[in-house]
Amino acid sequence: MTQLRYIKVLLLIYPFIGDRVEAKLFQTHAKIEKMRNDFICAKINLHAMIICVVIHAGINRYLYKMLGKSNLKWFAAGILACGLLVNSGYITQDSKVVQIKIGELLNARPVTTLTKYKLVHWGKGVDHENGYLTTSAAKFIGEKNPKALPDNPLIPATDKHPAILLHYDNKDAYSNQTMALADTNEFTIKVPKNKYKDLFICLTSAYGKSKLEYDLIYSDGSIEEKNITVPDWANDVPQNDPDFSYVVHDLAKWSNTAKQTEPNHHNIHALNIHPDATRTLTAVKVKNNSKTYLLLWAATGVLI
Repeated sequence: MTQLRYIKVLLLIYPFIGDRVEAKLFQTHAKIEKMRNDFICAKINLHAMIICVVIHAGINRYLYKMLGKSNLKWFAAGILACGLLVNSGYITQDSKVVQIKIGELLNARPVTTLTKYKLVHWGKGVDHENGYLTTSAAKFIGEKNPKALPDNPLIPATDKHPAILLHYDNKDAYSNQTMALADTNEFTIKVPKNKYKDLFICLTSAYGKSKLEYDLIYSDGSIEEKNITVPDWANDVPQNDPDFSYVVHDLAKWSNTAKQTEPNHHNIHALNIHPDATRTLTAVKVKNNSKTYLLLWAATGVLI
C-alpha cells in the first residue's frame, strides 16, 4: 500500500516537475557522453599500436619460417617502426590530444538535434537566419543524403588536425553548444598548463570575414600577440593553408523550422594558433575586431 501511495503522489506532481527532472537527466547524460568520448580518444592510440604490432608480428612469423633466424632483427626493427608510426601525425596521436573545457563560455544552440524522436530547433543560429542540423535530424525531415553534422560530435582526426570534440548532442535538448559573439567582442580560453605543439580554435564567421587579434598567455608572464582573419563560413580555405583547416566541410544550412536554405558549401573552420612549444601556455585571449557574427565551437590542443 505504501508503494502504491508513493506512485500516486509521483503521478500527481510529475506534470509540475517533469520538465526539470528531464532537463537534469539530459544534462547528466551529456556530461557522461563527453567523458566517454574523452576516454575513447585516450584508447585510440593504444588500439592502433596493438593492431599494428599484431599485423607486423604475423608477417614476421611467416618470414621467420621462410628465411630463418636472421629475420629476427627485422622483426625488432619493424616493431620500433610501428611505434614511431602510431605516435606520429594527428590521426593516431590521440594520447597527446587535450579537449579544452569551454563549457562556461557556451551561450548558444546553433544546431538542431533529434532528441527523443522530436526536433529541438536551434535557437541562435550560425548566422541570424540559419543553423546546422545533425544527420539524424536531417534524415528525420526526409533528406536522403544530408550534408549535415555527424551524429557523433567527436570529429575524427585528419592529417590537418587531431580529433576534435564539438558540444552538440542528439541526447541533449537543453545545453548550449557554442559561444556566440555579436560584433566586436572578446573571450578568454583557459587551457591546462602545459607545453603545446598545436592549439586549434574552432570557429565560424558569419556576415563576412572576422579580423581577430589574440594573445597567447604563458606561465612566465609573457604574452605573444598575433593577428589572423577568419574566413566567412561559406568560404573554403586553400589546401596548404598553414593556419586553417576544416572541422567539417561543405555542409547545408537550415532555418529554425528545419527548412533547408542552401544545400552545401558551409563549414566550421579550425584555426591553429601555433603556440610557442618551448613555453608553458595558460590561456588564450581572443578579440574580434570586425562587425561580424562569430561562433566558438571548440578548442583542442596537442601536447609536445
